[in-house]
Amino acid sequence: MFVYDLLNYNVVSPELLAQVNFRIPSFHSRNHDLFAIPFFKSNSSNDSFFIRALKLANLVSISLDFFNTPRDTFRFKSIILPII
Repeated sequence: MFVYDLLNYNVVSPELLAQVNFRIPSFHSRNHDLFAIPFFKSNSSNDSFFIRALKLANLVSISLDFFNTPRDTFRFKSIILPII
């Protein structure tokens, strides 16, 4: 929900919003990730809250729309969505 709120201006933080990088594929591939996750050499950076939130958002973005779904519907569907 944090990434959804950040993208839909329910959380106003230009600094965090600037750190969200969208993945734009250069060709048709099987990778459907919405957000680009940077590579970190240390586990402490890789395990930060914001990076974990983006990784979970990539899992949910396959089934849910971050931009056109109302907040209550997004919350309900993300709770019942099985994440593998």
